[in-house]
Amino acid sequence: MTFSPWTVDPDTLIELRLDRAREALLSDDPTRALIEAEELLEGHPQHRDALRIVGEAALRLGDAAMAVEALTRVVELAPLSAPAWHSLGVACFGMVELERALDALERATHIAPDSVDSWVTLALLRYRVGDRSGTIQAFDEAERRGSEIPPRPRELPDATWEAIRREALGTLPGRLRGYLGDVRWIWRDFPEVIELQVVCPPISPMVDVLFQGTPPQQDPWHNPPTAIHLFRGNVGYPPGEQSKVVERVVHALREEAMAWMGLSEGDTLDWH
Repeated sequence: MTFSPWTVDPDTLIELRLDRAREALLSDDPTRALIEAEELLEGHPQHRDALRIVGEAALRLGDAAMAVEALTRVVELAPLSAPAWHSLGVACFGMVELERALDALERATHIAPDSVDSWVTLALLRYRVGDRSGTIQAFDEAERRGSEIPPRPRELPDATWEAIRREALGTLPGRLRGYLGDVRWIWRDFPEVIELQVVCPPISPMVDVLFQGTPPQQDPWHNPPTAIHLFRGNVGYPPGEQSKVVERVVHALREEAMAWMGLSEGDTLDWH
């Protein structure tokens, strides 16, 4: 008697790999999810679920370019997938492709009008591009469909932002406070697209602080920026206590100063 070698059905193998990728995403391990999905795509380059997992994992890893590439293929294969359009909108925003992001999120709300998440994301993106009436309309749509809606953006008076500036500057480590103490602060709503696209991949549109000028090539402590741009629309959302906004500004200033001067975390020990 002869026995045929035992084999596993190819579709079963695909599902097993997809299950591992999904489990990795659920357990907040996007790197493992990405590996599993990409290995599946080597043999099945048009597999929609695997492409979507690549897109979601890339978003979590901060790779908006990879996410856009994968999710664009998903919506080509499944043009009525509202979650895919939503994720593509988020990825396009990360790449500072704002018009394309708006289009994707509007498609998501059209396909699945009861998706609260899509309405909220669309509202925040409309706020980002200055469409105040569109922001209100999208938030209203979200509130009609759900009870737990993120807060709407709120605008603080100039006096509050000045108080935040003074408190943040006073909270900085001594040497850094002296380094930035005479630098001009410029409060703006959001960064311009052109500012974010000076590097590739672009700077995140959610950036809180950008320094103006040419980063020093040597002796960084004697070459401060010419101005500090702080973005109220990013720093102030979600709305919260003033002390939390101050903490966020202080953290952003420290991070931007380290990048500006080419310092590592260990180099901050002499800031006090």
